[in-house]
Amino acid sequence: MEWGNFLAWFGTLALIVGGGMGAMVWAYVGSGSTVTLFTDPILLPPESPPEGQKNRLRERFDQGVEAFRVQKYRQAKEQFLQVVRQGTDWPEAYHNLGLAFGNLRQIDDAVASLVQAGEYYGQQNRGDAIALLKQHLQTLKAYKEEQQQ
Repeated sequence: MEWGNFLAWFGTLALIVGGGMGAMVWAYVGSGSTVTLFTDPILLPPESPPEGQKNRLRERFDQGVEAFRVQKYRQAKEQFLQVVRQGTDWPEAYHNLGLAFGNLRQIDDAVASLVQAGEYYGQQNRGDAIALLKQHLQTLKAYKEEQQQ
């Protein structure tokens, strides 16, 4: 009779732990997120000529854009991180990195990347891009406020 109680207790514990672990994995992978905040990546202007080191960066940037388009935001994030870690001053790379972070619900990282993009856009006098960036920051702000309620 004691084995029966032990097996019932062990089975209940295993079910609770298994359910908890499953929920954590589901949340980590992102299956719990049903809304995509940003659907379109930012493209490099056509006047950005690929040359030497910039050619490899352009390839990574384009791979990030493609991953973003097919909703593989973790892959996109990694590609854009590689581009910005190389010290590029392409605001579009920081902008897309911020959008990918936003879609992964890493809001603080998203804001930091978008602010960096804004600094580069400002240096290039790109008012149209800054206006879009402000819209994206507003989207993040609204999402964060909604999550805090």
